[in-house]
Amino acid sequence: MKYPIAEKELIACHPDGERQRVKIQVGRPFRLERYEWAVSVHLEGLYHSLPDVHGEDSYEALALSFALLHRLLREFVEQGGQLWEKDGKTPFEAGFPSVQWNTEQLTRTYS
Repeated sequence: MKYPIAEKELIACHPDGERQRVKIQVGRPFRLERYEWAVSVHLEGLYHSLPDVHGEDSYEALALSFALLHRLLREFVEQGGQLWEKDGKTPFEAGFPSVQWNTEQLTRTYS
């Protein structure tokens, strides 16, 4: 991918003990038609190629692309694989970390 908007490198440890580098990349959403957008995603090291992820708008296409990557990484772990940060020592949580927000301090535009 020439210009990813997000990327991350991991180490995958397969159930048989083989370790390899994994590179996750998410591309910039691009418009196909008036109500159809797509995002290119790569999961180099685990998949040869993935289809572009489509959505009704750029937000949906981007959200669905992260959902697909999350699902594929979770399936790898469920099948006995392990994922590590690129330092090889820190476990990677295959998903989005839990964030504690204090929403009381945010100013709403609705009541």
